[in-house]
Amino acid sequence: MFTVQSRKKHLPSRKKIFGLLALVLCATMCFPAFNLYAAETLLDTDYLYLNTVIPSTSEFTLAETAATITLGTPYPIGYTFTHTGDQTVYLTITSTNGLGSQMRLKHLEVNAHIPYSMTFDYDGAGPAGQSPVVNAAQASFGGYDNGYDLQGTFVIVTPAAEIYLAGDYQDTITFTFTGL
Repeated sequence: MFTVQSRKKHLPSRKKIFGLLALVLCATMCFPAFNLYAAETLLDTDYLYLNTVIPSTSEFTLAETAATITLGTPYPIGYTFTHTGDQTVYLTITSTNGLGSQMRLKHLEVNAHIPYSMTFDYDGAGPAGQSPVVNAAQASFGGYDNGYDLQGTFVIVTPAAEIYLAGDYQDTITFTFTGL
C-alpha cells in the first residue's frame, strides 16, 4: 500500500532520471564528441570522375580523285581503307546532285541530269563482293577484326549512250564515315 509520503519519495527520483536523459540528449546534439554521427554530418564527400578517350585512327585513300567517264562503260576506282579502333565503321556515300536514292550527274549550264549507279566493295573481297550503293544510305564495312585494312574498288556505271543534252556533266561524291 502506498501512502502519500512514499509517493513523494519516488517522484523526485523519476524527475532526476528524466532530467538526466534530457541532459544527455542535449549533450549529444550540442557537443560532437558525444554524437556518434557527428563526423559523418560535418564532412563533405567529394568525387573525382575519371574518363578517357582513345581516339581511333583511319585513312581513306582513293586511287584517283577526278574521273572522266564514258557513257555505258563501267569505271572502276580503287580505294584503301585502314582503321584502328574498337568499333564497326559505317560508310555513307552521297551524290551532291542525287535525288532520293538516285545518284546523278548534272549538266554544268542547264538543269539536265544523267542518272548513274555505283557499286562498292565494302569488305575488300574484290569485284565479287561489290554491293549496290543507295544514295545517302549508311552501310557497314565488312571484315571487322579490331580494325580494318581493306583494299577494294567501287564501280560507277552510267547508262549506254542515249540522247542527252550536249555539254559537260559533273557530280561530287562524298564519303562519310561513322563509327558506331
